[in-house]
Amino acid sequence: MKQFSAIFSFEYRGIVKSKTFIVVTVLLAVLVAIALSLPTIIGWFSSDDEPVDPDTEITAHILLADGSEDGSLGEALPAYAAALSAALPGYEFDTTDLSGDELTDAIDGETADGAVIFSSMLDARYVVRSSNMYDSVSGVLSEVMRQTYLSFAMAEHGFTPEEAAEVLSAVPTVETVETEKSFMSAYACTYVMIMFLYMAVLLYGNMVLTSVATEKSSRAMELLITTVNPSSLMFGKVLGVGLAALTQLIILIAVGLGAYGINRSSYDAIPIIDEILSGITPEVIIYLIVFFILGFFLYAFMFGALGSTISRLEESNTASTPIVFLILIAFFISMTAMTSGNTDSLLVVISSFIPFFSPMVMYVRICMGFVPLWQIVVSVALMVGANVFIGWLAARIYRIGVLLYGKAPKLGEVFRMLRRSKQ
Repeated sequence: MKQFSAIFSFEYRGIVKSKTFIVVTVLLAVLVAIALSLPTIIGWFSSDDEPVDPDTEITAHILLADGSEDGSLGEALPAYAAALSAALPGYEFDTTDLSGDELTDAIDGETADGAVIFSSMLDARYVVRSSNMYDSVSGVLSEVMRQTYLSFAMAEHGFTPEEAAEVLSAVPTVETVETEKSFMSAYACTYVMIMFLYMAVLLYGNMVLTSVATEKSSRAMELLITTVNPSSLMFGKVLGVGLAALTQLIILIAVGLGAYGINRSSYDAIPIIDEILSGITPEVIIYLIVFFILGFFLYAFMFGALGSTISRLEESNTASTPIVFLILIAFFISMTAMTSGNTDSLLVVISSFIPFFSPMVMYVRICMGFVPLWQIVVSVALMVGANVFIGWLAARIYRIGVLLYGKAPKLGEVFRMLRRSKQ
């Protein structure tokens, strides 16, 4: 136990005190803090004065004319002018008695920029020298005509102007009630956490393999195993690296929660960000830590066992290929379930119970769907059992592998050695 504690402490302190770990952790923490503080930072550079609306400057003068056969729209023209002025602050609308040809001459002579000639309350022509992409009259004219027509129609049926305005200004309220979790909030937070889980398992797992391979290739392993039990050496190394990875994860979570709490009031103006961040609940964080621990150690034991079977550091990439392949399969299944939103497909459900895939797949199911508690318990239990078995098997392989030099043995040869050592 003393040997294990010494190795565990040495590996953990060596990683967390290294410049690489400190720089990467600080950099990631700063990025997380800045990302969650963006609304507040933007507010610092925003002026407290009332912003000047560039549309309030009059950019065009439009004439409104009665073009009906009986000239009965005279009373409606002021209403049109008021409604259009309210909808388009950058335009000036005036009523006129000019006829069609006179309006054309006024436009050609640049006395006016355009004219709207009403044939009836629901029929009009918009005359302009040259329409451009910034001309907004034609876009709102039909809606203004519809609203004005309804207002006059209600007035004819006994509605007062106030009652007509109340009816026309009524805004319906629609409330969206989600019976399942919000896809946007669940997807965003799950994506970030799955990416972290994937990168951490891959990077820190390879760190275990590289560390073992380096000690073996430098012949330092021969000195270590004369004084230290191989099992204590492997478990101390794996658990030390794992705790360092968990420390980094907890630091980033703490920084994220702190930044979110400090800037919470700034998110009120950006509902979509608040909705996304609302998906990060204590339950999600607890499950992230649980599945990270179980998934990391499962793969780290395998990385440590394979690292003991190679004699040169150059062989590490080839040796780690089967493990990386398993991690990639779990990652692709998780991403497919996330992008499709179908977390209850047969492939996803089955994969969530396979210990090599469940750290990511079951986590996606929990974050983006509703998983019965018994399924979570079974998945965690299978992962715990797999960790115990893989850890025991990895320790036996490690004990034999550290003494092997030369060409790395194939998997079948390793198992034959294990059987002979047991006999």
